[in-house]
Amino acid sequence: MKQIYTFFILSFLSLSAVAQTRPIDVVSTWYGNWSQKSSWTLGRLPIDGDSIVVPAGKSIVLDEDYSHKNLVVNVLGNLTIKKKLSLDKTSTVKIGYGGQISAFGANRKDETIELNSVAKFDEKSIATINGAAFANTGTGVSPNGFSINSALPVTFKSFFAVKNKNTVVLNWSTAQEFNNNNFEIQKNYNGSNWTVVALEMGAGSSTSETNYSYTDKEINAQVIYYRIRQVDLDGKSEYSIVKTIRSNESTTSAKIYAYGKNVNIEFNTATNSVVNVRLVSLNGQVMLQKCFQQSSYKVSLDNINLNTGIYLVQVSDASNRNDSAMVIL
Repeated sequence: MKQIYTFFILSFLSLSAVAQTRPIDVVSTWYGNWSQKSSWTLGRLPIDGDSIVVPAGKSIVLDEDYSHKNLVVNVLGNLTIKKKLSLDKTSTVKIGYGGQISAFGANRKDETIELNSVAKFDEKSIATINGAAFANTGTGVSPNGFSINSALPVTFKSFFAVKNKNTVVLNWSTAQEFNNNNFEIQKNYNGSNWTVVALEMGAGSSTSETNYSYTDKEINAQVIYYRIRQVDLDGKSEYSIVKTIRSNESTTSAKIYAYGKNVNIEFNTATNSVVNVRLVSLNGQVMLQKCFQQSSYKVSLDNINLNTGIYLVQVSDASNRNDSAMVIL
């Protein structure tokens, strides 16, 4: 399970294909030097494997030469390059909208950023690079070391919420990501007033399935609603479906509901077998039956051509799942 960080700042995600657990070291002063521990929220200088964040309105000067592996640099404010930042092939430098990387201007030959020994920012580059842009091993060489970002959607593949004793475990996955900024874990107790409780650092750009998890230890309510807000690098966002947890709910339950002439079934646990859904009239007649071959967190019966009325929806699979609910079509 990846570590979840308390939501205290809008941070970026790495562009790696696999989500990673990363300490987040944030610039804490409005203007400071990289070499000073007091400039960082963790009270230490950035180390290999960190995700460092320069927030909007903050500025940090790279005042000494540094070399790091597997570092993610997220610039929302200003990063001024006075010396050399040498990064390896697993590192990424990202500039968000409103952020910038600029040369100090004392000696442009010393003011460089390299990834895997390839210059991404040096005396050949323009003095200031504005976001949104990023540099990694897939981008070019200075003066074209940074590529401009364009927003593409993140595709949610699954979202489960399961009560486990005195906690609620949220698991979700994406089928693809591009220029993904962050996931906000949100919850509320009345269905309308949403609160951000955590921020998940994740894959950023990926064409394969990426899995995430968060455990909520504060569940002192009879009913709790959860959703995930995904935010792109340019500020655009989209929401997952809403999951509802009740204190007396079974961990294998499915949420079954109708809207118009459609019926949705959302699962709270993964299913790897064929799912059978039946729509039954009040007199016991099976009006519609459909098998879903592929495992999914959500299946639906769409455009049901039946008379308006009350029907029973039955859901079962080979792993002994048996859920049912009454719906009005």
